[in-house]
This record gives sequence, C-alpha cells and structure tokens, in this order.
Amino acid sequence: MSPRTIASLAALGLFGLLAACSNKADQAKEQAISATEAGTMYQASELAALMRAMASGHEANKAKFAAGEWDADVLRNWREVHANMQSAQATKPNEIGEVFREKSSEYLERMDAVIGLVEANAPQSEKRDAYNALIETCVACHQQHCQGPIPRIQKMKLPADAATGNE
Repeated sequence: MSPRTIASLAALGLFGLLAACSNKADQAKEQAISATEAGTMYQASELAALMRAMASGHEANKAKFAAGEWDADVLRNWREVHANMQSAQATKPNEIGEVFREKSSEYLERMDAVIGLVEANAPQSEKRDAYNALIETCVACHQQHCQGPIPRIQKMKLPADAATGNE
C-alpha cells in the first residue's frame, strides 16, 4: 500500500471514531435532557451524599495522616458531621437495618478512639491502627449494604509503613 492510501485509511478511521464518540455523547446528552424534562434526574439521597463527602474527607487527609500530621479539631468536626449518618434519609430506607445501625455506632466509637489517641499524642502506629479499624468498619457495613464503594473505601486505609510520627 502506498503512503497516501495508508494516510487516507487512517483519516477515515479517525473520522469514524470521532463520529461514533460524538453520537454516544449526543445520545447521553439527549438522555440526560429527557430525564430532566421528565423530572427523573438522579439525585443522591441524604445518606449517599453524606457518605460521598465522608469518603472525600478521608481521601483528602490520607497523606497527612500517613505522614503523622493528625488534627484533632478536624477529626472532632468530622465526628459531629458523620454522626448525621444515623438519621440521614437513605436511598432505600427499607433496606437500612440493624447492621447499619450497629456499624454506624461502631464507626462513631472508633472515631472517638482515634480522636483520643490524637489528643493523647499516641504513637503513630496506634493512631494508624485505630484509623484503619475505623475504615474497616465502613467496609464491614458496605459488605451488607451497597457493595459498590468497597474498593474506594479499602484505598483509604493507611499503609503499614506510614511515617513513624512521634514514635
């Protein structure tokens, strides 16, 4: 094949790819407009929005915690906000049961433990282990309710080789 033929085929392939992507984007846009017009646009439940915010906070502070930079004020603020999960409206309220109530209470107790260790200036390994136990509570609950976020939650754990802090 001549270089001109190859170039022509490549251009044709690129055009086809762009057209296909454009069609998919147009279809997605049309579906979103249709859903909005029909009043069916997805809106996260109060609990889902809170949990997404919780996850974002954990992800944003993971590097600081791993480096031994703990802030009791931030954690106390989280504790206050995160306590709302026990009364927030769920996407499927009928599926919220005893496991959720137990795990949400356990989460708050473990948050209190982390705060206590930070306030006591405990060794980094103790704070790390308590924090990872807190995150594991989330995983345990999500194994029963809404398994989708488990891989994201697992990534929030602090590595075993996190900075030694004040040890």
